[in-house]
Amino acid sequence: MTPGAAAARKRSCAVRLSLVLPALGALCFAAVGLGFIRVAVNRNPSAAPVRFSDLGLTLEYESSNWERWWDRNSHSIRNSTAAGWQSVCDWEHDIARNAIPRYAKVVQQRAVWTQADYTGRSWDSDGFMSFFRVRDAEGNEIGQIPIEPLQSALRHPDFPCRSTNLSVILSKDYLIPGWDFERVSSGRNFFFDLGCSGYQSGMGGASLSWFVDTYAAQGIRFDRILAWEAEAADPNNLFADIPGDVMA
Repeated sequence: MTPGAAAARKRSCAVRLSLVLPALGALCFAAVGLGFIRVAVNRNPSAAPVRFSDLGLTLEYESSNWERWWDRNSHSIRNSTAAGWQSVCDWEHDIARNAIPRYAKVVQQRAVWTQADYTGRSWDSDGFMSFFRVRDAEGNEIGQIPIEPLQSALRHPDFPCRSTNLSVILSKDYLIPGWDFERVSSGRNFFFDLGCSGYQSGMGGASLSWFVDTYAAQGIRFDRILAWEAEAADPNNLFADIPGDVMA
């Protein structure tokens, strides 16, 4: 969630189970029905698709061209120097000119996604969106699920090449949460957040509550939430903001 090493460390949701969305904490992920998993810090976008199986379904991760581009050129920012970042941002200009509007359109479309979109929409030729390919036990493809491409500082795609404003750094507008019909099993739903701020507050606005409410609106309710915050807080104040149905 910051440029360089800090960005990788605080990247919203480095690990994801069942379309685990990137979060605002140092590390967060949702284990939704033992679904999709993506471990950003250990993944090589240029490698062959990684496969995970659960209850007969196989998940293959496909990196987008945009993500692969960043993987190939990230050596220039290995030491997080201003010059290194500037050179990569200059190279990315033409790609981002098409990628950013495309990304925004996908986020908007996902807000009203349907079962038909899941089974009928192909992302193979999209170029900008990474996605999971879902196969059944016989190897037949039954759906594709888009996910945020790992690019730039692993934050909002406008940061830092097009904006370094705090509002952009902390924005959750680029996240692509999963829908209930995209789950690959009927197991319990867990949400983990390392760097969770408060339930109703944080540097980027509502923190845990945003994820709880967003997932609930898309048919996924968490059976358990495990959250950690490095900054000390009064437990009475911390839990006072959490609704009874979430605490139950």
